[in-house]
Amino acid sequence: MSNSQLSSNGNSPLAARRELTPQNYGGQAVIEGVMMRGSRALSVAVRNPQGAIVVHTEPLDARIYGGRLARIPFLRGLTLLWDALGLGIKSLMFAAEVALQEEGKTGPDGRPEKVFEGPVQWTLVAFSLTLSVLLFFVLPTFVAHLIERALGLSGQPVAINFIEGMIRLALLIGYIWGIGRMADVKRLFGYHGAEHKTINAYEAGAELTPTSVARFPLEHPRCGTAFLLTVVVISILLYSLLPPLDLLPRILSRLVLLPVIAGIAYEFLKFTAAHQGNALIRLLTKPNLAMQRLTTREPELDMLAVAIAAYTLPGAKLFHQGQFEGYATRVPAALSRRPDEPADRALGAFYRRLALALQSPPLRNGLWRLCALSGWPDNYSYNNLVAWCWQAGDERRVIVVNLSPYTCQARVQLPWPELAGQNWVLHDIMEDRLFEHAGDEILNMGLFVELAPWGRHFFAFR
Repeated sequence: MSNSQLSSNGNSPLAARRELTPQNYGGQAVIEGVMMRGSRALSVAVRNPQGAIVVHTEPLDARIYGGRLARIPFLRGLTLLWDALGLGIKSLMFAAEVALQEEGKTGPDGRPEKVFEGPVQWTLVAFSLTLSVLLFFVLPTFVAHLIERALGLSGQPVAINFIEGMIRLALLIGYIWGIGRMADVKRLFGYHGAEHKTINAYEAGAELTPTSVARFPLEHPRCGTAFLLTVVVISILLYSLLPPLDLLPRILSRLVLLPVIAGIAYEFLKFTAAHQGNALIRLLTKPNLAMQRLTTREPELDMLAVAIAAYTLPGAKLFHQGQFEGYATRVPAALSRRPDEPADRALGAFYRRLALALQSPPLRNGLWRLCALSGWPDNYSYNNLVAWCWQAGDERRVIVVNLSPYTCQARVQLPWPELAGQNWVLHDIMEDRLFEHAGDEILNMGLFVELAPWGRHFFAFR
């Protein structure tokens, strides 16, 4: 999923820019990778055991993310959270399938073999949900009931609900702290940090390279960890409004009110994330941000590269105000004026060229494909590159990106047999350079590319 949305109306970058509205992006860490989700598509980027980045992208259900339900307060939280759970499980399963490549479990096309589909997938989902509800809702209610009987607190729902909430919070923090001491989970939390840093960098309008993203904070106000803490606090307040109940009705009330609590928590996080310019809101969200220190770690540069790959796959595209003039800072809606900063003319020119390139038919309506890369016996630097291509009719585009601080070479395998028998001129749109290649050589050996650290090609075939 890429990190921007370009309007389909108008033929100039300036016309497109006037019609743009910011999008909320989210994601989660998966095994050796990151999932990123926008309003139209999601992408998962996972590093396989051989060190290459395997990517997957798919559209989101427009009825959920763009329909009427997405505009109804409280109800939208339930639908979005339920769908997010399904997307998260699918992303985790994809990451697990990529990890199984180490054992040779791949399909005929070399892609990860799908071993977590159908009954296996939904059995795992049902087991995880059941265990979570029993551990974090039923168990605290049962323990609080025992304390109520031992201390003679019958008829004091506020005190009992506070005790129950503290037990629930202690279980949550203890569980996260405990699993966080495992080596594999520490690495997972590193990818969680990479996801946060990448979204923070995007929302600040910074360049999406590992060294740039690494400067940004680990915390983010829309994090799922913040959601869990918010659910615990709201449950204490809401359950305190109930009259004294026996154990079984009390457990049932917790389960019945759970969707209501989730809907309220979602709206609270959405509101506070949109009003971070307010000092009171920042104060209210400090506990949420502090708790994220348990579920994030400072990521390594290769983790950041995976997050950036996920953010630059097909999907919605957004250019923020000032980007075409060469300003690097993205101004939040809460600010009334732009901070003083010099305009970078070269940066502005880059984004204007990119906006025009994105309006070409292949990138607007074309077929997207991920391209395989290969090297040669004494050069494995191709593992640091990612490439994909677009085609609409006779128009073709190829994008290659170097996700490393080293100069890298590769041969890109293109899926176009019609290139044979002709010589082709490849125009690098962003650099305005021309390269000549024989179609037969491209098909037989692959398109040769050599990229500087963090370099890229954006080729148009002629």
